[in-house]
Amino acid sequence: MVRQWWVLVRRYLAVLKSDRVASLILLAQAPFFALLFNILYPYNVMSTANASEATILIWLMVVGATWIGTSNAIREVVKERQILRREHGLGLSLASYLASKVAVLGVITAAECAFLAIATLGPQHLPAVDTTGQIAIPGSGVLLSPQLLEIVVDVVLAGLAAMGVGLLVSTLVKTADQANFALPLLLVAQVVLSAPILGSPGPVFAALGTVSTAQWGTAATADTISLNQIRRPYLEAVENQRAAAENPPRNPDPSVEAGPDKWGHDLGAWLINIAALLAVLVSSLALAYAVLFAQYRIRPRNSSGL
Repeated sequence: MVRQWWVLVRRYLAVLKSDRVASLILLAQAPFFALLFNILYPYNVMSTANASEATILIWLMVVGATWIGTSNAIREVVKERQILRREHGLGLSLASYLASKVAVLGVITAAECAFLAIATLGPQHLPAVDTTGQIAIPGSGVLLSPQLLEIVVDVVLAGLAAMGVGLLVSTLVKTADQANFALPLLLVAQVVLSAPILGSPGPVFAALGTVSTAQWGTAATADTISLNQIRRPYLEAVENQRAAAENPPRNPDPSVEAGPDKWGHDLGAWLINIAALLAVLVSSLALAYAVLFAQYRIRPRNSSGL
């Protein structure tokens, strides 16, 4: 199995090297997204004065990582369906095949997502700036320091989890065209389930959000930068405006929390988010293997390997 895995890894790398146009498009995703985000926010938004923009930037960055991970993987199994069927009949291990995809795509996805996080938030001020002088914003990540390092971990894991989902979908569809059709649908679902909104998203969306890699990635990154603290003055102003518009007016609730999650600076919450991303990754790969096993459940003619 190890020998087969190594042969498949080298073959996959050779295929990527031979198709230079596709490889360049693959590697250009992260710089393109980072450029868009820097054009959209050319100034520092990581401050209490720009809490809404900071929230959107964090979310967009994770959605970009989600797109990278999903798009990298969603066509990689289905386009080789006939090759896989033939080689499995000659003794190819399905586990070795899937592991070769994970190894190559995992390195590419991790590198792209790390670049995306650094290029997007590198020009921003970390830790965030408190313009009110009343908010205590942590100067490091929940577990790692500096904050940017932990953000890289958050975004990379979000991208890898999305890659796992992409590989699972690639085993479920029957043609590359179906994979291309599924890609925007998956992204729209991720956007809807992870969009940062005020208040509760409702029980249905909350339940569906448990399988959204973008939702967990956004929550993990928000924990790292203590987004609740950054958003507190903004949310208090919104609450004051709502109270003033009511008749009779009521006292604002200064304890209101940001978004659908507790985006604080809590180690337990951060670990839950990271564990959820890892759980989605592992479960997606396990399901992908189960689907392949069910599809190619035939007795190899020999066990000579590749």
